[in-house]
Amino acid sequence: MTTYYLNMLQHLYQREEIILYCNLLEIPREEKIAVNLFCQNMYENECWDYPHKAPAFHAEAAAWAAQTVYLSAQLMLYRNNKPGDLQALMQPFTGEISASSMLSADLFLRFLPDVLVHLKMIEFDDALPAILEGFLKTFHYSGVRHDLNLDELDFTVVEKDACLRQLYVNRIIKEKKTRLANHPALAAHVKASLGNYKKELFNELVN
Repeated sequence: MTTYYLNMLQHLYQREEIILYCNLLEIPREEKIAVNLFCQNMYENECWDYPHKAPAFHAEAAAWAAQTVYLSAQLMLYRNNKPGDLQALMQPFTGEISASSMLSADLFLRFLPDVLVHLKMIEFDDALPAILEGFLKTFHYSGVRHDLNLDELDFTVVEKDACLRQLYVNRIIKEKKTRLANHPALAAHVKASLGNYKKELFNELVN
C-alpha cells in the first residue's frame, strides 16, 4: 500500500508545511481508511484542550476536508489539470453543517487560507481560489485568517454550541480580527473573554 496521501497530511498537520510525495489524484481506499483513523486520533487529542463539552468527531467532514486540502495542493503545485477537473475533484461538503462537522473539518481546512495566499502569489488563473473561498464561507471557523465577506457567513451553528463559540472567539483574539470581533454574533463573547486584558491581548479592538 502506498502512503503518499497519509504522509502528506501527517507532515502538514505536524509541521504546517505542504510536501507532496507524488502527483497522485486517485487516492487508494486503504489510504483513505488510514487517514480517517489519523484524523480521529488527532481530533480526540485536540479535544483535551477544548473548552466546554467537545462535539463528537464527524468522520465524513474530516475525510472531506483532508481530501480537499490534499487535492488543492496537487492542483496548485502540478497545475496540469484539465478544465473539467476542478468541478469533478473539488466537490462541496454535502453533510450537515454542525459544530461537530465544523470542528472536525478544521483539522485540515485551517490550512486553506495559506493555500489561498500561495495561489495569489503565483497568480493562479483558474477557478480553484473561488472554489476554496466558497468552502471557507461554509466552514468559516477555518477561514478566520482569511478576509471573508462577513455578510455571507452564517453564525447560527457557532452561536448554538458553547465549545465551538469559545474556540472561534479564541481564534479571533489570536489572529486580531477586529471585524469579526465586532460582529453581533460574537462581540459580547470576545469582550467577555478579554475581560480586563483587552489592552494586552487585543488593543486593536476599538470598543
